[in-house]
Amino acid sequence: VPVGASLESLVSGRFASQWVETRGVVRAATNIAGEIQIDLADRGSKTKVWLLGSGRSKSLTNFIDAAIRFRGVSGTHFDERRKLVGFHLFVSSPDQIQMEKPPPSDPFAIPTRQISNLLRFIPEAGENHRIKIEGGVTLQRPGRLLFVQDETGPLLIETKLSESVQSGDKVQVIGFPASAHPSLVLQDSVFRRVGATNPPTPEAISD
Repeated sequence: VPVGASLESLVSGRFASQWVETRGVVRAATNIAGEIQIDLADRGSKTKVWLLGSGRSKSLTNFIDAAIRFRGVSGTHFDERRKLVGFHLFVSSPDQIQMEKPPPSDPFAIPTRQISNLLRFIPEAGENHRIKIEGGVTLQRPGRLLFVQDETGPLLIETKLSESVQSGDKVQVIGFPASAHPSLVLQDSVFRRVGATNPPTPEAISD
């Protein structure tokens, strides 16, 4: 019988080399040489789950924002200098995965939030799922980040999408909220252009 472990306790190393059961929300999934690497998060804690020999399970890459329970072995992860950098979960087969809550069939159909209200959606309080905002683009670094502003304020978006947008383009963004004191960012985000808006008037900075 696996030991029940929160994601927070798992990443602390408390259950190293033990067979455990943990749960979280899938934030990203990538097929790497026939194995699925899953980024898993829960209440501010994050780790990677490796589904070994999972070439036939490519559908997992469509499970972004799903709540899933995993059974596997907590293992150490070292960098190229053999320095311990964390703990991952290694899962032997898809049979050790249980879907608790599927992702939305249309991720952009979730309610739109005002940027000024996002401080209420902090991961430590249990807001693990994607949220959506809509606003005008003020700056983009393709494949890295996007700055978006609505009528209530600005927000930094972390995204790997390289689709080009221009200042003044209106976009919808879905991503996972994360603390970045004194504000929030959206991580692992995707966006789509939905129109155009007038670029915001820049604020004058005085000495």
